[in-house]
Amino acid sequence: MNKFVIETRNLCKKYQNTPAVTNINLQIESGEFISILGPSGSGKTTLLRMLAGLEESDSGQILLADNDITNIAPYKRPINMVFQNYALFPHMNVFDNIAFGLKIKRELTQSKIKDVVLNALNLVKLSGYDNRYPHQLSGGQQQRVAIARAIVNEPLVLLLDEPLSALDQQIRDEMKDELIYLQKQLNMTFIMVTHDQNDALSLSKRIAIINNGILEQFASASQIYDKPETKFIAKFIGNTNLLTGQIIEKSANELIVEVNTGIKLVVNQSNFKSQLISLSIRLEKVTLNLKQIADSKNQFPATIIRSQYQGGYTVYSLKLNESTIIKAIDTSSANYQIDSQIWLSINPTDIIVFED
Repeated sequence: MNKFVIETRNLCKKYQNTPAVTNINLQIESGEFISILGPSGSGKTTLLRMLAGLEESDSGQILLADNDITNIAPYKRPINMVFQNYALFPHMNVFDNIAFGLKIKRELTQSKIKDVVLNALNLVKLSGYDNRYPHQLSGGQQQRVAIARAIVNEPLVLLLDEPLSALDQQIRDEMKDELIYLQKQLNMTFIMVTHDQNDALSLSKRIAIINNGILEQFASASQIYDKPETKFIAKFIGNTNLLTGQIIEKSANELIVEVNTGIKLVVNQSNFKSQLISLSIRLEKVTLNLKQIADSKNQFPATIIRSQYQGGYTVYSLKLNESTIIKAIDTSSANYQIDSQIWLSINPTDIIVFED
């Protein structure tokens, strides 16, 4: 038996000859929390709606627990979706909103429906709210009702369309904890679409990066961040210094790359055919020192031209020469001053290389 609860094979969709999704191949295991992440217009919501059956594919397959559901109607798929605007019925109270799908199916008695709904309310921590109406609830509470309505039908997969985008930061953080708790309690596969990298990184076991309808990488959060496979991912996920350089020297394990005028970086990689490459250096991988460290590679004098205090850390912009500026994150309490001279260092193993 296939171990994947949901699988897409070469899934494609066009709108008026414009590709929205192109040859998407995903294999998602039961009980995973997956994020589909990408910028606006990348095709991520189209992909989610195709999984739900709300959009027809032009080609390719969708398998659910080994069964081909590509052409199956949405209501016949054991997949439920929580919409971005929650889509609650304003004229129904919380209980009736959650019970709506169960009543339509007519498979349970009224007494059993009540038990299921009250249990769902307890699970989303809204016990006692069954007689309230949507307009009497906060955004976070409305979302919990929408989730409760989705899970009472016991789907194999729960789809979440930008579930945190309408919430303020405090409630957003609370809902992240709630989603993790729910997913573990239910042991259900969650697939979340988001454009927010922080939500994806903090919630997901694995992340699918979609750009212009193409799946650029599908890997764990740490792999996506530390080992991005494309320049787009390196720039889109987290903050990075993205530089273009030319290889001027090669050895068995190292490259020497010249970036702009006079800046030469040692990189612990060697298997590149092109002379022109791009370098990604995460801000937290740039170390600041008041003095030069002996026998350390990739050290440069720099001038601090800007600082941005972010609470637990400060982001510094450092000028190496007239054409090269590098940003760094510093978590110390050094409080370096604008226009002061400093040394920065970068470990060769912390530089990610992309062939142009």
